[in-house]
Amino acid sequence: MTFRNRLRQLHRDFGYFFFGMSVIFAVSGLAVNHIDDWNPNYKLTVKTGLLSPSLSFGPPLPVQKIANSIGLRDTVTGYVRSGMHRFMIFLGTNSLEIDTLGRSYRYEQVEERWLLHAFNRLHLNELKNEWVFFSDFFALGLFFMAVSGLFLNKGRNGLKGRGGWLALVGVMVPVLFIGLYLI
Repeated sequence: MTFRNRLRQLHRDFGYFFFGMSVIFAVSGLAVNHIDDWNPNYKLTVKTGLLSPSLSFGPPLPVQKIANSIGLRDTVTGYVRSGMHRFMIFLGTNSLEIDTLGRSYRYEQVEERWLLHAFNRLHLNELKNEWVFFSDFFALGLFFMAVSGLFLNKGRNGLKGRGGWLALVGVMVPVLFIGLYLI
């Protein structure tokens, strides 16, 4: 078996082995790159409305009754006054802002995007020691695949022809961005 054939087999096997991680890192990378446009980890839903005219505001402040009056069944975990006629009720990760003067409410429900959030935690290495071994192995595998890919073809499609030009352009893109924006 020639060197190029063995390299092709290793390149193929690493490609299959790292398929799942490549997809996870690609999806997570796109999500994290656009974090200014949307929150990839959580979905925020806002609901507003008016409170029942028969609802009383205490004292004592009937926070659970207020939450229940608009159909919320979550248990109140706390509340705080944010002004003379305003207070915020906390229901776990969700919040309910009450305006007693206007008898209105604003409910914010936070839902985790469970799969994308998990992908992002892996991508950003939030697990630290537990994940760093495989993450480093993946990085070395990608390095191997990038370098070995340079030597899979020979001739006009290989490193001495079109492949070499494409590799050079691929290296020049980050070098250009470093020169323009980081130096």
